[in-house]
Amino acid sequence: MLFRSRCTSDAQTNAQRLSGEIKAFVAQVEAAKTPAGYPATMGAPALTDASLTYHGLGDTYAITIVPRGSSMRGLFGCFTLHIARPDEVSQRKLYAPQNVGFFIPQITFMPSVGLYFTPRPPQAGQEQFRVYKLPASAPSDPFAVRTSATCTAQAQSLATQALQELRAHFATGATAPTWTIVAHSAAKGIWYQLDPADPTVVAAVVMCARVAVTTQDEVTGRGFGGAAIPSLNYAAPLGLYVVRNRLPSP
Repeated sequence: MLFRSRCTSDAQTNAQRLSGEIKAFVAQVEAAKTPAGYPATMGAPALTDASLTYHGLGDTYAITIVPRGSSMRGLFGCFTLHIARPDEVSQRKLYAPQNVGFFIPQITFMPSVGLYFTPRPPQAGQEQFRVYKLPASAPSDPFAVRTSATCTAQAQSLATQALQELRAHFATGATAPTWTIVAHSAAKGIWYQLDPADPTVVAAVVMCARVAVTTQDEVTGRGFGGAAIPSLNYAAPLGLYVVRNRLPSP
């Protein structure tokens, strides 16, 4: 598991501990493999900083990881994470967690992919959060809170504060306590990497604002750059956007 350059020293300590615990459990799973495949069930170790759940899938397996406690905030900034779209989940036969609240920062490990995140599938009769493309022209209000069924009261509360801070910061240079903001130069101007201490803030903003989903190639073609999930990014001509990590080739 690779640690990213923007991983803080405190978060890296927690991430190194969790990484070691996951590796130890993965070794136990591999040791339990038989010619028939992996065990259907297997007890996971009890950890202080996260909960692990094993899912036997025949010739492979998945481990869902849910960090807990304020000490684990910023953890996701320490690992390279992929985001798996529904079509990739189907094509690659990836495990997709079910009935998980969007505000639980859950990631999944599979040996063929590594660590990845799958957007919560919509419940029957409920709207899924909307996915936008990069806009053709600069959005008039990139920090507006939109009304939708997925922007719940909890999400709206988090997103409203986070977006108001960003609006004030980019208008007047005001401090944005929720965010770590890093400016980067690119061919067409400046883009900003936005990292909250709490990864659930990004989830709330995605649910309650206009956030485009793009790739590194696409955003580079527009003359800007972007940090991959779990970071959020902003450029005045593009608004808010996230950059998907490319899944490893099968």
